Amino acid sequence: MSTTTHELVPLTARPRKRLPSAGMFRNRVLTLLAVIAGLVTPSTAADEITQAQVEEMVQAMVTEFRLRHDPVRHWEPAVYPDDNTAQPTGRTALVALAMLEAGEPAQSEKLSEALRWIAENPANGTYAIAVRLMVWCRMPEEYRPLARAELQRLLDRFSLEAGGWDYIPEPRPWLVDQSLTQYALQAIADAQEAGLKVPPKIIDMVRGRFLALQTEDGGWGYQKATDTPRGSMTAAGLATLALCERIRPANDRTRKAVERSISRAIAWLDRHFDPETNPGHTPRMSEGNGKAGDYWLYYWLHALERAGRATGLRRFSNQDWFEACATSIRDRMFQGNLETGLSIKWSPANDHMAFALFVLERGLESIPFGLFETTDTLPVSDELGPASQMLSDVIEEGVGWTRIGLNDDLDAWKRLPMVVVRGDGKASWLKDPESPEARRLLEYAANGGVVVTAPSDRGLFSKNLTTLFKTAHPSLTTRKIESKDPIRNQPTPWRGRAEVLESPVRLWLVTTPRLALGSDSNAKNVKDAANMLSAICLAETGGRLPSRAEADTLADANLRRTIRLSRNRHDGDWEPEPAMLGRLAARARNTGVLLEIEPPSDLPPGGEGVLWISGATAADAVALDLEALATASEGGRRLLIESLDKAFTASLTGRLSNAGWKIGAPPPNCPPGTARLGTPGGGGGLLVTASISRPLMGRRADDGTSISNVIQLVQVVADLESPEAASSGG
Repeated sequence: MSTTTHELVPLTARPRKRLPSAGMFRNRVLTLLAVIAGLVTPSTAADEITQAQVEEMVQAMVTEFRLRHDPVRHWEPAVYPDDNTAQPTGRTALVALAMLEAGEPAQSEKLSEALRWIAENPANGTYAIAVRLMVWCRMPEEYRPLARAELQRLLDRFSLEAGGWDYIPEPRPWLVDQSLTQYALQAIADAQEAGLKVPPKIIDMVRGRFLALQTEDGGWGYQKATDTPRGSMTAAGLATLALCERIRPANDRTRKAVERSISRAIAWLDRHFDPETNPGHTPRMSEGNGKAGDYWLYYWLHALERAGRATGLRRFSNQDWFEACATSIRDRMFQGNLETGLSIKWSPANDHMAFALFVLERGLESIPFGLFETTDTLPVSDELGPASQMLSDVIEEGVGWTRIGLNDDLDAWKRLPMVVVRGDGKASWLKDPESPEARRLLEYAANGGVVVTAPSDRGLFSKNLTTLFKTAHPSLTTRKIESKDPIRNQPTPWRGRAEVLESPVRLWLVTTPRLALGSDSNAKNVKDAANMLSAICLAETGGRLPSRAEADTLADANLRRTIRLSRNRHDGDWEPEPAMLGRLAARARNTGVLLEIEPPSDLPPGGEGVLWISGATAADAVALDLEALATASEGGRRLLIESLDKAFTASLTGRLSNAGWKIGAPPPNCPPGTARLGTPGGGGGLLVTASISRPLMGRRADDGTSISNVIQLVQVVADLESPEAASSGG
């Protein structure tokens, strides 16, 4: 083995970020707290894992690593084990990798010292070399020579006979094992993603090894097909096969074997999933925490995290693997709560803490994309990985994706800005709006989500799903995404036909005759699909993406007022977003305002309150019964007329003027583009051209209007005096 050392270039740049920093998310939470002034629930149910808890645990671990750093040993043990697990420089590289992924700047004092030491001290152990390679792949381009050197060391010690790796440079085929092999392949996958060349034959041989050594019941043991299967090795086997498919998809002869193997592995994990112990491994008392546990527990949880990331799987044994694993880590490793602060309650080994940190970091990863599979396609490939990586490169934050299904509740769906649905146009559920698949997609879209089709045929699925949506919501309109549309070219141009089904507020459905996901063999088509999904996501969300861990629940404030609120039904598009008022009412409660949502009415009811009127076209303006609206307003109702397009504004203001209505300057605390209205008989309201529906549906308003602005606007409308009283100072 070479003993050449490498000079580390100055650490002046941060590594390419796979995950957003915990500090970034903490700033967002603190900003929210400042805005809503104490309305965040300080603690939730004991078993619920929230984003704030995950942030707190991640920060506690990073702080602990800083405190543990030794200027000479860095994060190496004072005394190495006297066996193959010694792996000099490996523990320091593992901690460095975990800290980089947690957002720690590479130029920070402790981390930069450790990185220089790693570069100056070559490794001899396979685990150490693999982790070092992963570290250098996360660094800027200047560090590619270091990555190439580690990659070559890893390739040089590959066993052609056994299709994997041993601990030492000269591999002994009978001692090659699944654990070393899966970790080495993880590093090779990172190298390939970083642009380094990987011999394709090695991928085929690793795939062949795992296919050959799977146990009869679908798991994997440590070395042989006759070994007792373990949870950690089975999760690693699943992740390894998925990574092999991403790097070099299996040929037609091997494809079915891969699918069978992955299906059996998932079934094994479903049967044996346990976040408290590594299935199949002899448990023993964990170090220092006084709970029955497993020495390899955190390695097992890390392997699960890798399997979930590589396949997009959200659940094992019908449990959300992240929530279950994060809960196990919290209960074993931490004490306290968000009010008193979370702290590490015992002294876990550095590698245990690093493995746990890898898992927790997944909770802070942005998850904008979901995949709803309605065909019998197995979860073999990293289908939305290319789109996630494209978006990650644009916003410079870690981005992931997840599979979503009917066993996930609607709230889980609603957290995803976009869901790609893969389907067959001949599926019977497309013709039944009451089928579980149809109902869920319609509910998801109505609550703010964007559905994107990935037809398994040549477009029939897209056509039939459009019909389903149009039947349920006739007012939605269709348009092609033309070549000059900003979505076509920002941030990166993409090719391919696409149409959208939209309301005046936002996109509901995006259809394509073909959407090349990660498993597609045509790299150009995959890139175009990734660019398309990234562009649509940015256009609809403005880059504000949810993390995997749920945000803390906003508590209902002490109610200080009640406002009646209803929509006016007219002959035009009177309700472009059916869920909008309900979403407004839910957020208003957090500020102490109870909005009593009344059923929409053809003729506005009398009494006090606010009547919300929406319109987007000149025809919508003509459809309004101005006399009835004036009567309702003069009887106590105040009007909030939402204009969704210039055509509606122009037509309506002309009609109002002709009918004797007054149009003037708005009162304070109104968004730009607001006008005050006065009816001939003394009623009134506001005409609002600002984007007040978009933030309520989870979209970024170009004019900066926020949900808080909309809640305030409703109160301003409710408090309007008659124009005569206002002008007289009453």
